[in-house]
Amino acid sequence: MNLSEAQVMIRKHMDENGLRQWKIKFTEARGYAAECWHHKREFWFSKIHTMNASPEELRETILHEIGHAIVGPIREKHGPVWAAAVRSIGGTPQRTTKMA
Repeated sequence: MNLSEAQVMIRKHMDENGLRQWKIKFTEARGYAAECWHHKREFWFSKIHTMNASPEELRETILHEIGHAIVGPIREKHGPVWAAAVRSIGGTPQRTTKMA
């Protein structure tokens, strides 16, 4: 998937979940697929992961990060509150993804 298509997909899911004020940033990172920076209201997506992910994998990554945004800057990371948030928006709460 190219980055323009990915940005449209990411923005769609963000808008559907009330995150219209949040920004999308693509990074050169290779150690993570995406990150949620709550204090900056930004999602950072690894270019390499994004370009090599299937639409389904990217969707799960997006919903994973949106789950973090929904629950806020809590310390539990991938605990039950986060998992419930991800499930509530149609995602599968998983902690890992295939990296390119």
